[in-house]
Amino acid sequence: MGVGIGARGLAAVPGGWVALVGGELVEFGDGWWRARGRVGVSVGHPRESVGVHASASGRFVAVVVDHGETGVVVELATGAVTLELDRGDYCPGPTLFPVAFVGADLVVAATAWNRLDLFDAASGELLSAREVDEELDFFHGSIHPSPSGRWLLVDGWMWQPVGVQVAIDLAAWQAGEPAAEAAREVGPFPLDWNRPTTWLDDDTIAVQAEGTVALVDIPSGETTARIAAPDGRLWSHEGLLYIAAADGLEVWSPTEHLHRVDGFHPIAQNPATGALADARLRTWLPENRLHDSVLGQAGGDL
Repeated sequence: MGVGIGARGLAAVPGGWVALVGGELVEFGDGWWRARGRVGVSVGHPRESVGVHASASGRFVAVVVDHGETGVVVELATGAVTLELDRGDYCPGPTLFPVAFVGADLVVAATAWNRLDLFDAASGELLSAREVDEELDFFHGSIHPSPSGRWLLVDGWMWQPVGVQVAIDLAAWQAGEPAAEAAREVGPFPLDWNRPTTWLDDDTIAVQAEGTVALVDIPSGETTARIAAPDGRLWSHEGLLYIAAADGLEVWSPTEHLHRVDGFHPIAQNPATGALADARLRTWLPENRLHDSVLGQAGGDL
């Protein structure tokens, strides 16, 4: 059968990519693929879809139900489940599943609608046991670690519903700083959430906001620029901004448009190399950004 990968069902690992294909976790390299075992994550509602996230080492992969309640962390080499994830059944539908790998194979994930926890991905050990303010009014969504790992940018919402993004100081949170989850509200606050977001560097995020892309300073939350750029998922590499726009991949300086790769619609990035891949496993490398070409194709038929 042909490779069928969902919009968020692909993640980078050293030397290739990993995806959930027909319930099977599959690792792809340059002209090869390897099945890593079936994953017991199921989608039960039309709004739900599968999200795949990988640790920087490539040792662990999280497979989660976006807009749903559950997920698992899997050791890629063995297919063994090391951690089961569950954020509860209170209003999970509006947001992507909150999960991200940080540091040396640690994973941050929601364990309730208004709570994040930190785990050792290898053992599943909880590393953030603490008292939490049960009145915290913030529904966690997608998590974006900064390049250095200092900050977690969390996209979410609060009543009556308005989109909010918060920046969490990871070291302070790990040290048990009170109300760290309440953190710092940053950036523009439109009515929506699940906004495409990327870090340009350790002090600046780019976020889709009200028909523009806003550049926001972290931790002040000040919007430093607005760019009349198209809608689409965002990535960055070495100071450039990449937008998966309707007509193809757009490359920005980040404030000026530089180039477009027509017909190429990436769904994942390798943050180490900047390589972008689409659902057909075609890849595009930043050093070729001035050429209308999509380089390489891995996988073939499973």
